[in-house]
Amino acid sequence: MDQQGVFTGFNISYPTYTVVTPQTNRKLEVRCLNVSEVNKLKTSITTAVKIPEIINRVVFDSIKDKPEDLATLKQFKKAITSKDREALLYGIYQATFADTVEKLSVSCKECKASDTHSLVLSNIFNIEPFPSELVETYELSKAVATEDIGEDAELETISRIKKVEEKNKVSKKDSKLNILNRREEIVLPKSNITVVLRSPTLEMEEESITGKFALSKDLLELISEIIVIDSFKIYGENRELVNSVSNRTDILYGYQQLPLSDRQYLLDKYKELFSRYGISLVENWTCKECGEDNETEVDIFTHFFRMAIR
Repeated sequence: MDQQGVFTGFNISYPTYTVVTPQTNRKLEVRCLNVSEVNKLKTSITTAVKIPEIINRVVFDSIKDKPEDLATLKQFKKAITSKDREALLYGIYQATFADTVEKLSVSCKECKASDTHSLVLSNIFNIEPFPSELVETYELSKAVATEDIGEDAELETISRIKKVEEKNKVSKKDSKLNILNRREEIVLPKSNITVVLRSPTLEMEEESITGKFALSKDLLELISEIIVIDSFKIYGENRELVNSVSNRTDILYGYQQLPLSDRQYLLDKYKELFSRYGISLVENWTCKECGEDNETEVDIFTHFFRMAIR
């Protein structure tokens, strides 16, 4: 006989995965997605401008034991960068769909022959954290977690991790070492315009498309490029500041006027100064037809959605 009462849901222990965010140096545990969250993702693909908002909500909800400064969705979007979100998505992918990508389509750069590969993601995973001291913390933590070190060395290794983490806490107070506060000026070689670059937070990303309901694919791509620009600065002959452009609409207008080579220079410098700090999933493979060595980058965002909506 069924016990009477109000059903309040199941008490499920979800699979989890621990993530180190590469740009803000946070160690967070994420759980797998449930049916409701996957359905939300399926709905989001019909409205491109809604994707960031929905994915940010899903990622936030998946974080277990949230720290005090990430207790609300607003705090989360202010404190997490888009490169951090990639790492969190990787963790959610691992917890939800396991450690593989099936039927990845690849094409040889030399003979253009096509093939399909099945990959173990952890075998092609790499992380470059910001700042460089974090590499030591991550590698040491990974060694302990995977038992790559002997038992006698474990306590010493954990002690070293704590020392590096304390060093990083001090470093975070320095605006030059806190990527959320970091701003870098570059001068575009053709136009001689100064651009101030930043690493965009999730909040910045959402604000860039808020209220825009009918954006073309090309315009969305442009907005995704200018989100890394904090401002334009125009200096006079004696390096006096003549004008500063920080309005997002004005930045979009000005960006479209840039020489094409300046655009590429800007994107390359952004990669060098900011976006290099993140995770990467790159498969090295040899073409069966011509023997050429190839590299294929796996986009975790694309495969995350592919698995969610199948």
